[in-house]
Amino acid sequence: MNTASQEQATPSPRHISEQQMKGYFSSIKSILWLIILLTLSAFFLLLFGLVSQDVIAILFGFVLCLIVAGIFLARVLGSTIRTDAEYDAWIKDQADQLLRRAMRTLNIERQTTKGYVQIHGFVLPGMRESYQYNPDELLWKRGKDGRVRFSVNVYTYFFLTDHSVIVFSGDVNALNQSSHKEKTQEYFYHDIVGVTTSDEQNLIEQYQYRVQYFSLRVSNGDTIDVSASASPVDTRENLPRFTVIDSGIDRTVTQLRKILREAKQSE
Repeated sequence: MNTASQEQATPSPRHISEQQMKGYFSSIKSILWLIILLTLSAFFLLLFGLVSQDVIAILFGFVLCLIVAGIFLARVLGSTIRTDAEYDAWIKDQADQLLRRAMRTLNIERQTTKGYVQIHGFVLPGMRESYQYNPDELLWKRGKDGRVRFSVNVYTYFFLTDHSVIVFSGDVNALNQSSHKEKTQEYFYHDIVGVTTSDEQNLIEQYQYRVQYFSLRVSNGDTIDVSASASPVDTRENLPRFTVIDSGIDRTVTQLRKILREAKQSE
């Protein structure tokens, strides 16, 4: 069995602390370079101290050794997230809890007769929604399978009733798990004037990106926008493309347009 297959077989999700999440999203390469730099510094300080009989140099060398050991234990061994699949399972569990909370809060079970559709989005520094978060909460990581994972995931559910759509949006913040940004809106079908996708340029990590947004526009001027993907404007830079596998945007657009056509025909 290959590595990807083994990761898919990861057991059910468990609690993962914010500190463990920081370890998961930390760049292992940068940590290793820091460890190497501190190790070399400690070696030369100890060598200099032993040769020159300089007690202060020896002391600083030992302190650097302790710092290196602490970083290694905290960042490498201290993180108990070993696979991307563990993080995927945690995110899915959090999204399931969010959906149940939305349905319970909105009493959806008795109101909804046509089910629901959803869009799974994300937030990165420079995107329209990023002002709501601390910059150090907005991280991403490319997994061993090539997929990009995000520390902030946003789920927008569109619950379809006979006469209206109820929209519930909530986030899952891996690095600030007690923070929940949630919003609920309801619109009658005859007030919805458009369901579209559009592109907007944002500066992400000092590079221009084309961010695709899902947009639901209402006659009173309200607009519900959900980010779905981000592609670099300049493809020559070999920059990462940010997207969510099965974001649900195409299915949501198709289903909402179908419901709107049926609602307008029955008027």
